[in-house]
Amino acid sequence: MHLLLLLPAVALADAPFERRLYTDRVDSSSFLWNDWNRFQENYHPLYAVDGDPATAWVEGASTAGAGEWIRFGLTHLDGATSVRLRLQNGYQKSSTLYKANARPKQVTVTLLPGGQTTKVTLRDVEGWQDIRVDQPAGGLEAVLVKVDTVYPGTKYTDLCLSEVEIYATATTPDNPVVEKARMARVLAWKRDRLAAAAMFKTAAGSSLPVAPAYALRGRAGPAIPDEGVEWGDDRLGFARAAVEALALWPSEANLPSPTEAIALARVALATRFEGWTPVQAVATDTRPIPAVDGLAPATIWNCFEGPPVWVDEEGKASGSVELPTRGQVGFLRADTIGTFAVRDAPSVLQALEAEAAVCGKDEPQYLSWARMTPATDTSPSRVQALLTVTCATLEVREGRDRIAVPQLAVYDDAGRLSLLVGSSAATSFAWRGDGPAAVISDALRVGAWVGAVRLTEGRTNP
Repeated sequence: MHLLLLLPAVALADAPFERRLYTDRVDSSSFLWNDWNRFQENYHPLYAVDGDPATAWVEGASTAGAGEWIRFGLTHLDGATSVRLRLQNGYQKSSTLYKANARPKQVTVTLLPGGQTTKVTLRDVEGWQDIRVDQPAGGLEAVLVKVDTVYPGTKYTDLCLSEVEIYATATTPDNPVVEKARMARVLAWKRDRLAAAAMFKTAAGSSLPVAPAYALRGRAGPAIPDEGVEWGDDRLGFARAAVEALALWPSEANLPSPTEAIALARVALATRFEGWTPVQAVATDTRPIPAVDGLAPATIWNCFEGPPVWVDEEGKASGSVELPTRGQVGFLRADTIGTFAVRDAPSVLQALEAEAAVCGKDEPQYLSWARMTPATDTSPSRVQALLTVTCATLEVREGRDRIAVPQLAVYDDAGRLSLLVGSSAATSFAWRGDGPAAVISDALRVGAWVGAVRLTEGRTNP
């Protein structure tokens, strides 16, 4: 179940048929990171679905890769009876690299959420090969590939997988436009990583409020239950539950509980932002937030494409913790946000229901409401908290539909982002340093479906 997905009932086809699926949600147990490969390298799991055999997922464990896994998240399909994986094993940038690196040998493929598993021995050859996994007709949301044994490399212990294509047989109608849009987002992500690498190498990059990368780990603890929480007429039920779950989490080193921010969010969500001022919010620092591992701007797709982070049974986490949806550095600090009053604005409820006129546009539109600090003799008024509802009419599998995604940002007394509340998760942030040189150092995200995730500055999982 995903918040604010207001879709018509799925019309089923007469009989299952096979279709190509694309994904921009791929995560793994680990991936390789070294000094040669610091920002944009081709070892991230998303490189296994970019259509380029010269890039690859390369695991980052200290072993040759046995026990590592890669998971491909999909939009839910009904009546799924089989999945065919077409893959290029190893690192197929060249024959020399193929032999030098380890390759998966025996793998276990699991279809989720049903849990149907099949063990397959891959051939140790370059080029394409197929895997097929059947299941009783049912839902399909992800495919998990776990490496059981490996073909050792002649030079390196790094295990590689160049490309995976996914074909599913199901009764859900196909929508190639939606599927290909996911590939477009993967290619855009690749471009963003190159841009991030270039930015961090410049003088301007040294002043960014984010580090070059972050590590994630899952934690046991309070999380939003799947049952017992209602969306509510205001579409904020899970957001309220997320804030309460975050408030239950004990304080950790360098990550104090944002008590004041949580109190403000509670009141705002309970009153549906009564008394907040509709504004046009503009960042004075328009630099894009760089695409770094573990941390990324939220997107409108997250409301129905699934959670942006995953946690496995052992507490390993992967994916990205959300930042402000506008994707600009200025929205990380209150003193770099300018606001202008808006007349004849829709109500917050109209925006949440995607009923505002601008929600009929194809490109995401941003509707904002602000709570301001009072002006004093020594300091002007500034943003204390900002609600942004991102909405658009998007092509989804069942056709075109209006989608709306809320996000509440609360800033601390120093003007730094302290709390971010999305559709179904709440995240608190800690910073190192003060003033313009401050950098996000830690975060704790608590949400539905994945529990709690701790983010720390660095490049290896703690």
